[in-house]
Amino acid sequence: MAQKSAGDTRNGYFGGRVSHTAGMSNPLTLDGPTFWRENYGIENRKEFDATVQKFLPSVLPFGNLGTDNVALAAGYQLPYGQTGLLFQAGLKLEGYSGPEKASGSTILALQQQGALHNVQEIAMGTLIIPNCFQVAIEGVVAGKPIVNVIGLQNAGGTAAGAAAATAAAWESATGPLKQLSSGYAMVNYHAVDIGSSTGGIVDLASVATGGAGAGSFATRGACALVKWNGSSRSRSTRGRLYFGPLQEGNVNADGATLAAGAVTVFATTFAAFRTSLAGAGYPLVVLSRTLNTAFPVTSSSIEGTIATQRRRIRS
Repeated sequence: MAQKSAGDTRNGYFGGRVSHTAGMSNPLTLDGPTFWRENYGIENRKEFDATVQKFLPSVLPFGNLGTDNVALAAGYQLPYGQTGLLFQAGLKLEGYSGPEKASGSTILALQQQGALHNVQEIAMGTLIIPNCFQVAIEGVVAGKPIVNVIGLQNAGGTAAGAAAATAAAWESATGPLKQLSSGYAMVNYHAVDIGSSTGGIVDLASVATGGAGAGSFATRGACALVKWNGSSRSRSTRGRLYFGPLQEGNVNADGATLAAGAVTVFATTFAAFRTSLAGAGYPLVVLSRTLNTAFPVTSSSIEGTIATQRRRIRS
């Protein structure tokens, strides 16, 4: 049975990790059962099912495979298919090394779809913070997804309420969406109740067309760094949001700093954003995975130097 125990050298195991050595076959040419045995120490289909079963809730929506058994069979027989790669991603995050191909460009493509993020959540452990919600604000620029995630708190709230409060605050006349270029298109608000492992999930489609700015993008990766500040100097009480892509007029000629006017406008915009959320009963919070608790955001500020998201915009 596949285990990650120190000292087990069977099938390349040592110290809990599998290594693809020179004496082993090229993983790209192996049939599924041989691939999983040689690269992950998984001896058969029964052991494979038991090892990767935990990743099914994230794999099924992206593989379009319908049932658990079909998804498991596809992953076992086709390790470099979409489903197989997602299973590999989860195993690598849990300590298995596996072949390098599993962490290459194909995994990055899956990450753009959001699938890898879901697998990471399972491998890291489900985040549970009572009375709290995570909301992903999903937009798109030139076919590339732009996602910002915020934390909200409401003792009697729902995922639907959190999504609606976020949409109203983001799309209001004084909200952040108005400061983005018209080339930014809104898509959806994805809200998750993280108060329990069975919390609700709601998707609220945006009714807005996109940003209101007429300017061209400075670059696709140029963002304003919005800092969320709590009530102490502890790192757990601080958060951030990458706001962008910025318009050319938002950036000084040096290409590195925000125009003074943009700093002022963004500061006012995000203060209004926080006020709107609080007024709806869903105040903004920083969610701490380390402490499994939420810290109310008492103020926000804008960093003068632009921030970039190079790793998030590659094809």
